Amino acid sequence: MEITFFYFISAVHVFEADVVPRISALTRSCVVIPCTFDIGSEPVTRLRGLWYDTNGDYVYHTGQTNVMDNFKGRTELLGEPDEKNCTLEIDDVKAHDNGPFCFHAEKGNDKYRFNHSCVFIVMKASPDKPVISGLPEEMEPGKKFSLSCSVTHTCPSHPPTIKWSIKTAKEVVSHMEGSAGQWKTTSTVTFIPTGYENEDDLLCSASFWRGKKQETAIYLPITIDPPLALITSTKCSCSCRSDLHNGQEEFWTIFPHKTVQFSNILGISGVNNYPKVMPQFFKMSES
Repeated sequence: MEITFFYFISAVHVFEADVVPRISALTRSCVVIPCTFDIGSEPVTRLRGLWYDTNGDYVYHTGQTNVMDNFKGRTELLGEPDEKNCTLEIDDVKAHDNGPFCFHAEKGNDKYRFNHSCVFIVMKASPDKPVISGLPEEMEPGKKFSLSCSVTHTCPSHPPTIKWSIKTAKEVVSHMEGSAGQWKTTSTVTFIPTGYENEDDLLCSASFWRGKKQETAIYLPITIDPPLALITSTKCSCSCRSDLHNGQEEFWTIFPHKTVQFSNILGISGVNNYPKVMPQFFKMSES
């Protein structure tokens, strides 16, 4: 009886990866870890990207049964390994998800290891405060102004939403990638002050993935003319011109429930009885 033994030789290839070594993450939100790698000029297809911790346990694996229980359903490979992209998302971030976590790839029995392929996650319990920019030293009612509110985060797959406490005419929202896995979400609005906002603070609030919020308040420097003053008086001087004179005394009601009698003012009489009265002036002086 002849027995044949088959030996499967596993080749290990070592290349370079570009993984941010340190990234911040907001607990309960998500964190996206940018990752790319290089395997030389020879094209390789059907690669399987994997992430594991320092104990060799899998944080992400194409087979969910291989993933650690506390990471099941929370990790996703956003990048395409055949395109040399190994970007990883961890959702519903826990306080113990600090890593370090490392990337490697496989194809059949070939294993690809990478230098600089590990990341350490710094946990944050509270999000960063929004930053308001573009506020002038003075704001004139009725004139258009552009204001911006920006917030940084590391969850671009579920960016924060920004809201203002004022009524805006137009809003433009942008998402820009920064360095070290940081992203910035900005809301730029067109604002036309009415003059009634000067007693209130302007609020910009940011709501992050899975519920955490943060806000920033600033004072609106709206300049308005002094309001009209209401002068109260007990004396009044009036002059009218009429084309009719019938000898009657005149009574004018100048304030609600206050009737004042006038007689022999510029020889005028019968003011209440005739519509062709043309007022010249009405002057009030304090008593």
